[in-house]
Amino acid sequence: MNENQWKKAHDIVNDIEKQYGNRGGNQAEVAEYINQTYSTKLTTNDIAGVTKQLGYCNTVMRQEEKVVAIFLDENFRKHIE
Repeated sequence: MNENQWKKAHDIVNDIEKQYGNRGGNQAEVAEYINQTYSTKLTTNDIAGVTKQLGYCNTVMRQEEKVVAIFLDENFRKHIE
């Protein structure tokens, strides 16, 4: 990924955390919001991959530690291009 793609991924992950953490919708609704906002093609599974790493389980934060790294799989990367 180039620098612009890394920045876009960073912004998207932060926005997912904000939307999901503020109960801004379920994973499907967050995916729709992100796709409209960033012109991406993220799926519910892409959103789930991020929210699970952030410590969420059924929209409830289950983890007390602060996450410092999120691993994005190849599908996520393709969907944000």
